[in-house]
Amino acid sequence: MTTLPLTTAQTTCYAKVLDFVEQIHHGDNYDGDDHRESQILKTKKPHRFSFTAVPPTIELVITPQDDGDAALSEYGLHIEIAPWLEDRSMIRLWAWLTETEVRHENTLLYLLRKNEKFQFGGFSMAAHGGIRFQVSLLGETCQINEFTLALAEVINAIDYYLPEIQHQLGFTP
Repeated sequence: MTTLPLTTAQTTCYAKVLDFVEQIHHGDNYDGDDHRESQILKTKKPHRFSFTAVPPTIELVITPQDDGDAALSEYGLHIEIAPWLEDRSMIRLWAWLTETEVRHENTLLYLLRKNEKFQFGGFSMAAHGGIRFQVSLLGETCQINEFTLALAEVINAIDYYLPEIQHQLGFTP
């Protein structure tokens, strides 16, 4: 697969988003709390994450924690900086709900109806039939607070809907 060179807008946005991820991960005001990412993100349950950065993407491995601080199933969250128009960039944050083709009409209708509950972002179906939750932001105007809210929206959507959809589709978590 051939990778196109990054545009100037993508390069600038990528540097900014990578800085956001590092601030959230390390916490500028780290006070010794092991769940600092969750406090900054304001997610509904504690999380830890690690990340790797290879332009134009940043891959996060999200590890939700239960009340006893045990790690639950990990999942990947993808951040992609894409070109938009001639001189702009778009930030796409997304995670798979399932990469398996979904043919259950009731499940698809259920997720489409749930889209109206989100402040921004929603479920979408990939060409191969898998379902993901995605939020898109305009790169050059994005600030850390907007990015943080979008990241938390993706994490909370996957945390909440993943077990439910796995159950509906007959998957064992």
